[in-house]
Amino acid sequence: MEVAVDEGRDVVLRFVDGTRKVLDGVQVPLSTAMECLVKTKNGSSSKGRNAGLWGIFSRGQGGGNRGAPQEEPSQLPSDNQPVDPAKAWPFSSDGRMGVTGTLHRISGIRNQDGRVYALTYRISRHMPGVADIFMDILSSMCDKNSSLLVLGPPGAGKTTLLRDISRQLADVCGKSVIVIDKSNEIGGEGETPHPCIGGARRFTVPLREQQHDPMIEAVQNHSPQVLVVDEIRTANEVAAVNDIALRGVLMVGSAHGTTLTSLLKNEVLAPLVGGVCKVTVGDQASGGMSKTKLERVGPPAFTALIEVLGYNKWRVHLDLAKSVDLLLKGLGPGTEPSESVPTHTELRQYSHDQKMVVSFETNVAQARAYHARALPIQASDGSRGMERNYALAL
Repeated sequence: MEVAVDEGRDVVLRFVDGTRKVLDGVQVPLSTAMECLVKTKNGSSSKGRNAGLWGIFSRGQGGGNRGAPQEEPSQLPSDNQPVDPAKAWPFSSDGRMGVTGTLHRISGIRNQDGRVYALTYRISRHMPGVADIFMDILSSMCDKNSSLLVLGPPGAGKTTLLRDISRQLADVCGKSVIVIDKSNEIGGEGETPHPCIGGARRFTVPLREQQHDPMIEAVQNHSPQVLVVDEIRTANEVAAVNDIALRGVLMVGSAHGTTLTSLLKNEVLAPLVGGVCKVTVGDQASGGMSKTKLERVGPPAFTALIEVLGYNKWRVHLDLAKSVDLLLKGLGPGTEPSESVPTHTELRQYSHDQKMVVSFETNVAQARAYHARALPIQASDGSRGMERNYALAL
């Protein structure tokens, strides 16, 4: 959940399913909120820590505070040096800060003069077992030396999934896992990581713009079997991922995007899945069609891809290279021109009774998978079990 706090406006709650709730009459003085956050960052007292997250709500112009905790500026702990809330910036280089011992995150927005006029509080929690539905992929990663990429828009749940994947790989699969945590968003704020990542180790990043350097450093100095990286976004980070993949280290990463098609259109991120180039073919190869074709440049750094389609729904590309090749030929998920439609692309979700359900997007893929009984699922101990639904997913 996110809490949007804007100067002079009522507080807005945004939920993971896309709904929102406006708290009528609840407004937050930004000067008070910033003073709380600065004292939280400085660790002035335990009371300041609590005020930084929850003690910012006060009675606004429109009425009561709807039962939210109230904290007046005069009640805040005082430091030796006064705080200037108008110019305070307690956030790191990526505009974020966390609260020690939690997974919560606060981000600020400044105007041209450097004054903070809006805050976003992201209330995060650990969801143990959320990666159970992908346990077959994680087991395959360990057995076949493969890697996994998670793709989705901001706020879709990529980081929540990465936390549990890190835990599963470390505690269930017994791998040596290092998490590259540039904003302390995966493992939480503080030197001791949150229990959500299990036995995985956490590698903090001083500057977000230089995340690629700690990625290489972690591989060279600490010999991980698996490296987990959240929000791959720059050309340097993409180059580092490809370099690490060639060294034989398993990779689990995430990136912003909606579908594999959108990733291929992103010039910076496309090399993660092999890259795209235009080639010219002869008359015979073109078959009377266009002589300019799109082809994959090289092997993807990742062997499987999870697209976050929405709350509790994912599209899985079990063979990412084949999915890319088919997309470049115009045969993406949901198309049904011939038997060339792959069975290695699936839809996964939880049913109303919390069963894990696997389905397919086309009748051809559904029939082929039914007859082949392809891709058996291995669920981890204590998981909710897996069933296959061969009815066409609509």
